[in-house]
Amino acid sequence: MPTPDGAAPRYRALGLGITASIPFTQHLDRDRTPGDGTAPDLAVSLAAAPPPGAEAPAETLWESPERGPGGGPDTRLERRGAWWLLRFAGIGDFFVGDGRVVAVPDPEAAAEIVELRLLGPVLAFVLELRGIVTLHASAVVVDGRGVGFLATHGGGKSSLAAALMQRGGSLLTDDLLALEVGEGAVRARAGYPQMRLWPAAAEHFTGSAERWPRVHPRFGKRRVEIGPGGFGAFHGAPAPLAAILLPDRRPRANEVALEPLAPSEAVMALVAGSYLPRLAPAAGLGERRLGALGRLVEAVPVRQLVHPRGFDRLDAIAETLLRALDPDLAPGR
Repeated sequence: MPTPDGAAPRYRALGLGITASIPFTQHLDRDRTPGDGTAPDLAVSLAAAPPPGAEAPAETLWESPERGPGGGPDTRLERRGAWWLLRFAGIGDFFVGDGRVVAVPDPEAAAEIVELRLLGPVLAFVLELRGIVTLHASAVVVDGRGVGFLATHGGGKSSLAAALMQRGGSLLTDDLLALEVGEGAVRARAGYPQMRLWPAAAEHFTGSAERWPRVHPRFGKRRVEIGPGGFGAFHGAPAPLAAILLPDRRPRANEVALEPLAPSEAVMALVAGSYLPRLAPAAGLGERRLGALGRLVEAVPVRQLVHPRGFDRLDAIAETLLRALDPDLAPGR
């Protein structure tokens, strides 16, 4: 909703200053940049029809094999003149242009799911267009350095991040990790002060799952606020990345182990764990981001994190990781 001076609210997420005419339900971090008249990095708006110029003939670049409501592709990427179009069946169309995102929701789509698509794949696509690598990962800052946990849905990345937060770490981002990959260094951008935890994890870490709203009325995950009045602490600034860990919960594992990966294995794991593993290449970004992932592996250790299952083991896992986060955890060692 508009601010008292009539301007749209301004938020900060993943290194972007965002103005939005959407009343976000997610616990986004308000941008505290002084009102110096500078333009936002991204302006997000809702509309009932495509923006001007988006009526151009569509060039379909990719369609997902998964089917959505009505039997068509669940996700589609198109090029329409100067606009990119991300279409999610049953949810809506998201037009991505130069510094703008225009969302045209389906009439029956719930506001929560429109927002989840906007803050997930749409925002990741915006970042990828700008040369920022996005991974399906959570990250925590420990002693000024970021530690990323890369996993698909249900892989335990948020629980491992929360375990480090209980031991004094600060949340950097949950679910979407945005990385600036340079020569010999990688910087991780801050997300926003919220985690999405399954009820059992919310119960374990905060004492109650019912205290937190559902991510969506049909989904079990809870939106846990981070910071004062919530759980743990939030690190609202970028941080150098110290390591990326790939959780591997093994039923018979009794000890925690960090197993190295060959560079080629590490790159392939990062490709598989990308936030947009199929959309980004379809947009012509595949070669550039593959080069960035190669540089990432040269600069930052990527390790398989073998660990036992169970919330009762998370504290011991966190203790092991804290001991490992020293100069010995370096590329090639």
